[in-house]
Amino acid sequence: MNFDNHDYCIVRWADFDRLYQENFEFLHLFEMQHSRKFLELHAPVYSRLVRQFYANLTYIDDVHQTMVNDQHFTVTPLDFHQIAGLQAEGSFIGDPSDPWWKCNTDNVYTACLRENAKWEGRCKRAGSMKVEARLILYLLSYCLIPRSTGNHAQPTELDLKYINGLKLAILMNWSKVNDALSG
Repeated sequence: MNFDNHDYCIVRWADFDRLYQENFEFLHLFEMQHSRKFLELHAPVYSRLVRQFYANLTYIDDVHQTMVNDQHFTVTPLDFHQIAGLQAEGSFIGDPSDPWWKCNTDNVYTACLRENAKWEGRCKRAGSMKVEARLILYLLSYCLIPRSTGNHAQPTELDLKYINGLKLAILMNWSKVNDALSG
């Protein structure tokens, strides 16, 4: 594929200095996970291709699979984590002996809600969450622990446990996370 003639966009929305000035906490949470490289992956970005990559991204048979412009891509979790610079040390969430794993996800969700949002105990929606919590949810559900099915606009119990783990500064072993999810 030759993309020399295609327009690309400079990732202006990923201006970390501005996000720090605006007091976004999620940058610090991901830095504590040793995943700043993942957040700062930068180069010319072909926004249409990135949208296709993530829109078609699935995690099947222990590999990330996607289709971009009729080209099939397969990336193993280890390759993905090496490219993104993600840690392969720490907890992988799921050990029932960990007290933070037993967290009440309803309380985590309620803490993520905007001030004027009301939740009556039914469907949890990302649209009701604070911007920062939504960013974390989307980074988790689209990139770090992608799921092949389901509504990404609805946080799962597992998503909320990971958000809780991030906020408690528990170091995640992202490769073990994907291993545990696959099987």
